[in-house]
Amino acid sequence: MRDRREIRFEIPFHIRSPDGFQNLDNLFQVRVSNFPIGIGFKTLSDGQVRVGGMATIRKDKFGTVVRSQVRAVFQPEFEKLIPDDVPDEGFYPAGKWVSDRDGLYIKAAVAALNKLLVIYREETGSFWIHPLEMGDIGEFEIQDYEEGDVVQSEQRAVTRVVFR
Repeated sequence: MRDRREIRFEIPFHIRSPDGFQNLDNLFQVRVSNFPIGIGFKTLSDGQVRVGGMATIRKDKFGTVVRSQVRAVFQPEFEKLIPDDVPDEGFYPAGKWVSDRDGLYIKAAVAALNKLLVIYREETGSFWIHPLEMGDIGEFEIQDYEEGDVVQSEQRAVTRVVFR
């Protein structure tokens, strides 16, 4: 049985926070469907600029120079929230996505992030930060851990839904 599952992805703006990738103690605990999900951030920067976790470039509102990687940590009990009839792999009848097990984890990770972003935006005055949808992020890495080691890693892509 796995110790935990993590969903990792990048967002297009920087969140000033201690590194939640090196240290599990730096995770924010956010409740989704009454279940705690740990959310951590890591600073990513391009080019010559080196910015630490708590620093940011205030005018870089679109993550051109500095952005954040997000880590959503799920404990094994989260599986209890997923109905038994949810398929392990996604399928697309008539072009419609039917949620699979991994997709429900991704949705919960984005929901937890968005709850945290609402508070962060208000507390920091970072008015350009806004809730994201799965399609705004696009690429997700799902990692399963046993005894502290990654035992399975999978990439998932979610495209934005466009209605015409």
